[in-house]
Amino acid sequence: MNPLLPLAALILPFACMAGEPGDYQTEPKVLLKIVSALENSGIDRLTSRKPQGENNTYHLGSAKFLGTVTRAGKNYTIAYALFLRSSPPDQLTPPARGHHFIVVLDSDWRVSGFGNVEMGEYQMSGAKLFVRDGWDADARILADFASTEPAIRHAGYPLLNMDYPFLDRISRKDGETEAHEGAK
Repeated sequence: MNPLLPLAALILPFACMAGEPGDYQTEPKVLLKIVSALENSGIDRLTSRKPQGENNTYHLGSAKFLGTVTRAGKNYTIAYALFLRSSPPDQLTPPARGHHFIVVLDSDWRVSGFGNVEMGEYQMSGAKLFVRDGWDADARILADFASTEPAIRHAGYPLLNMDYPFLDRISRKDGETEAHEGAK
């Protein structure tokens, strides 16, 4: 028996691979799948609608495929979505217009997690999500989807306002235990 097999069995559940938008995709209609997943999610903030009793709409303005991440053998799609709230036709002052989200979709094209983010240019490199918030601003990292740190697996991604979207999420107690054991 290969002596590395027990080690591989411990590491593989947490292994992460990542793909970028230009990489080969098993689903060529990835953007269409992203839009369908958002609209079928049943999540108010991720669904276009005309609010009852209001004279405006809330609708998807744009969506962007950012990349893919494979966690513990499961594929996830990372996307950006911008929803807009329109002004009523008779109102001179527009409401707040842009609602920006980073969305994680599972391999069945269901929303696994999402977070409300600020306006910016979002991109992925490997499993890391970056944002550039101005024309001359340097890109800064917002999330490393490959990280298996207990604090992230428990609390999620605070810079994305997102709960941890992957299956290996842990409870607070488990997170404290892993962090304590890792410090020994």
